[in-house]
Amino acid sequence: PGLAASEAWALAVASTVTETATAELVAPVGHRPTLVVERYDRRVVGERVTRLHQEDGCQVLGLAPESKYPRGVGPREASLLRIAKVLLARGEDPIGELRRLLTQTVVNVALLNTDAHAKNISIVHGTAGTVTLSPMYDVVPAAWFVPTQARVALPVGGKWRIVEIDRHHLVDEAASWGMPEPTAKDVV
Repeated sequence: PGLAASEAWALAVASTVTETATAELVAPVGHRPTLVVERYDRRVVGERVTRLHQEDGCQVLGLAPESKYPRGVGPREASLLRIAKVLLARGEDPIGELRRLLTQTVVNVALLNTDAHAKNISIVHGTAGTVTLSPMYDVVPAAWFVPTQARVALPVGGKWRIVEIDRHHLVDEAASWGMPEPTAKDVV
């Protein structure tokens, strides 16, 4: 109970600092509150709807869906570092994409979204093989709903417990991607 409303609230909060999926909480008479989220991977021009190719973090890293929660750190595990490397290599604006990824990571930590796993981070394919980070979606203050879920889905700055992650770990995480420390501090 309250999860849909909490996600609507979290997306609204996140939208003050980064692009998020457009969502509206509706409560039809006789039904549970429901979050209606507009797809970010569609472009509508007049009557024409065009699908934009997107991949979640597991897909872009060549991992099975069940690998969205890594068991450790390593070259074949899902990680923010591996996603950042894709953004650096193929991003339309690589540094801008890293800033967005760090902003999304800060939002997830600040909102206690311990369920920000690799399938909750996506890229949208552009022209000429370039990619952009998708808007944030599925942002839930999960630690409030499941207090025993204190472990983050993807480690940040080497930390797995959400209550241990501070600004230094966020900056360290971004530095591991190649982001200059002053830039990372500015984003955080």
